[in-house]
Amino acid sequence: DPQCLVERLRASPATPGVGPGRARVRSALALADLLEHVTAILDGYEAGITEVLDRHPDAGVFASLPGAGPITVATLVAEIGEDRSRFPTPGNLLAEAGLAPVTRQSGSSRRVGFRYAANHHLRAIWQQWMLTAIRISPWTREAYDAARARGQSHSRALRSVGARWGRILWRCWLDRQLYDPSLDRRVKMAS
Repeated sequence: DPQCLVERLRASPATPGVGPGRARVRSALALADLLEHVTAILDGYEAGITEVLDRHPDAGVFASLPGAGPITVATLVAEIGEDRSRFPTPGNLLAEAGLAPVTRQSGSSRRVGFRYAANHHLRAIWQQWMLTAIRISPWTREAYDAARARGQSHSRALRSVGARWGRILWRCWLDRQLYDPSLDRRVKMAS
């Protein structure tokens, strides 16, 4: 806890001697003051985010998904938005998040590769969300482990489970319905 650290720094005895010892004490106290100030600023941001999310109609939909905390929810709300016509299919949302692969064809050759053109903020928060979902959701963990067993890299396996969750998120968002794990057949299969 930052407040505990500040209290410990203030309570620590000063180093005896002149010069470098006093400079270190002064420096530590100045850093403790900065830490208190930064903590107050971050608390203000957190309160502001919470206040905005409490008023947003889609925040509850995103918050109902396993592993989606306040920062994830706020970023999803900001990056996906409210315009349902913007993503008419789950594939559009997956492409925006960089989760849908790109297929390149020329003649008889066909290559499927990584999608570089994507919303990088959405891709980053999606990856963080999947890292949390893997720890919380048993079927997500099983899907990730299966992808790794098939030889996929860590990042590719995260995108794979992210695409599955993207389809679920899209349906919940489109219908304005909270995610209900009791309706998800994967949850029943993993139990």
